[in-house]
Amino acid sequence: MLAQTLAEIKVLFPGHTAYRVHGWWHSSRPGGDSDQHLRLEIDARIGIRQKRLLRAWKEILKLRFHQDDIYMRITERIEWI
Repeated sequence: MLAQTLAEIKVLFPGHTAYRVHGWWHSSRPGGDSDQHLRLEIDARIGIRQKRLLRAWKEILKLRFHQDDIYMRITERIEWI
């Protein structure tokens, strides 16, 4: 599943960076629960068409990875100096 997702990312977003991240979330267990995350930063111009694609892909990822939700955030353009 992960290999398929990474292959899709390479096709959809040639400019990207992937990080493996160890995360925590609060649960009924003392100290909470930890899990592994894959964080992606994608360099792309996001218009209406791309937003529709991301929304549809998000639903596919939720089903593929058996998740209640997939977190995505679009930020404004950043200029490096």
